[in-house]
Amino acid sequence: MLLIIGCTFLTALIKGVTYARLKAARGDAHFVHHHYSDQQRVTREVRDGGGRSYTFEYTASAHSDAYDHWKIKTVETRPDGSEHIVYTNCIGQILIKELRAGSQRWIEARTYDADGRQIERARPSAVVDYDDAYADLNVTLNTDAGLIHVTDYYAETAGVGARGRVQFRKIKHGSAGEPIQQAAFEYATHTAGGVTVHPVAKRTEFRHEDGSGAIDTSYDCTWHSGTVQMQQRTTTLPAVPALQNGSGTSATRVERFDANGSLVWLKDERGYLTRHNYDAATGARVQTIRDVDTSQVGDAPAGWTTPVGGGLHLISDYQHDARGRLIEELGPWHTVDLNGAATPVRTARWTVFQDAAHETWTAQGYATGTAPDYTYTLVNPVSITRSDHNGNVLERIQAVRASTAGKLQPTDSFPQSSYVRWTTYQYTDCCLLGSTRVYHTMPANGAGTAGANYDQTDFGYDSTKRRNRTVSPGGTITFQVFDVRRHVVATYVGTDDTGATETDPTGGGADPNNNMVLVTSYEYDHGQAGGDGNLTEQAQHVDADTARVTQFVYDWRNRRTATDGEIDFYEQLTYDNLSRVTRTERYDTTAQGNLIARSDTLYDDRSRVYRTIRYAVDPATGDVGNALVANTWYDAAGNTIKSQPSGAKLFSKTVYDGLGRQTAQYAAPRWGGL
Repeated sequence: MLLIIGCTFLTALIKGVTYARLKAARGDAHFVHHHYSDQQRVTREVRDGGGRSYTFEYTASAHSDAYDHWKIKTVETRPDGSEHIVYTNCIGQILIKELRAGSQRWIEARTYDADGRQIERARPSAVVDYDDAYADLNVTLNTDAGLIHVTDYYAETAGVGARGRVQFRKIKHGSAGEPIQQAAFEYATHTAGGVTVHPVAKRTEFRHEDGSGAIDTSYDCTWHSGTVQMQQRTTTLPAVPALQNGSGTSATRVERFDANGSLVWLKDERGYLTRHNYDAATGARVQTIRDVDTSQVGDAPAGWTTPVGGGLHLISDYQHDARGRLIEELGPWHTVDLNGAATPVRTARWTVFQDAAHETWTAQGYATGTAPDYTYTLVNPVSITRSDHNGNVLERIQAVRASTAGKLQPTDSFPQSSYVRWTTYQYTDCCLLGSTRVYHTMPANGAGTAGANYDQTDFGYDSTKRRNRTVSPGGTITFQVFDVRRHVVATYVGTDDTGATETDPTGGGADPNNNMVLVTSYEYDHGQAGGDGNLTEQAQHVDADTARVTQFVYDWRNRRTATDGEIDFYEQLTYDNLSRVTRTERYDTTAQGNLIARSDTLYDDRSRVYRTIRYAVDPATGDVGNALVANTWYDAAGNTIKSQPSGAKLFSKTVYDGLGRQTAQYAAPRWGGL
């Protein structure tokens, strides 16, 4: 029922018969009330029976329609008094997004080109201010501070370019910073039936900030005749040179798709094949064969054959219900010891959807015999999940079916006496998790009692419904305090929080029974507004007067570069352009102390660690000496095939089957011939 009062619309009328009907149909009625303006915009949102109220104010500008001109300003005032302020352009794209709490401000700014494509996104660390008296908001950026993401697009379709497609992704340090390339893209062009598509033909990443160390991954596509539906995509991975313990040749991965876009064949980097079959009506996958033996199938792509040593031909079959949900999975045949006899079996997994009761049952087992007349055996327990109409989980149960003969069926029943594990979830009136009960002794019927049958954990929330309070079954209270950005700034522990507030769990000491104590505090962005939310200090409070403080340092890209901790701990990290840690160093007490440890991590062109180097360091002088080197070699699919730990005189070598499972491992002296 819709109640109309002037120009205000209420999304639900909770009154008399209406409420009774809704409650009967859906249990406790949980409503969110929205009030609307003449322009059909939400002006107020009320939750939890008035417990939480959000207000919305809108301001329209008279500026002309342009992607860099603001048209609507929206101010959301939250229950804690903070404001979310958003400026959007004529098509609703965000130009400014600001969080304001008193005098504290965090501003993110976005810029668009003449075609409405985002070309810059400045993080709060890069934004100083803006002025909505100007159409373009006159955003002021830090010239040499803060992180700005930059995207360049192709201006026209020619060669490897496609108009409007991403050409480069970059970052820069403040508005005057030199853009640093992160990735570059090239495109192919295909036209059919009057439609043109531009699939990515090459992606390039750059190891170094100066743009050197390019790493290319290329893609080559073929198409179903007369369409723009991809038929085959060949991915050529970067060649790993011998200096990186590689073969120097590029591995390829080939995917073939049917006319509906479903993956039907896959040739992995080692040449092993996988085939998928689908139901024509629903598109659901009905069979997968891994490590295909092409002599057993008649539809392998031309030229595709089973590689030497392959051909396990492991078949998995799937069944789905009318809604396309998986209800049965039968794994490949394999032989197990069953009651003392070698028996071929297929592992089975069943799912039963009891939609009317909002329940999902799952069970595992196995099949023996011959298809389609399998003999099924269920292996207890059966897992049962019960939910409410909103999808909130109410109960998780593991129960034992009396008979293990046959697959899991919708007609099976699981009385409470069959439960072997049971967890229930209780919710507040506003659909937040209020408590969990984990049962250790099953009651014969009903919910039982705390302690005798279950242990209960309770949860509490602050005014913006962030979970801030947890009470363990033993009565220990963990209370967290959040800042306006939803960061945890303090954790308190105790057994009595009488008089606590969401900002002060001790209640200011007003109640003598309150014994909450501060155990951990956190500081972000050095306690200053306008940062990107980096944790810069963590304090572990031993007592009221003693704290163990760890400080963290970040670079302008928000990567942690140093940790200054307790007991003379100081660690420094170095990154490459792809944000991978390449060097770890330890210093005595501070950055000015002697170097006491150093290790390097080297990555190949496929981002795999191929070498680690640990240096000998004289802590008395900081001088670096000899090094212990560990090496790793990979096959085309990324499996570790050979390794030599640092200082070891032995190599180890591993052999894998077509599914990537280890089948053998060998060891030999480093001068051996493995």
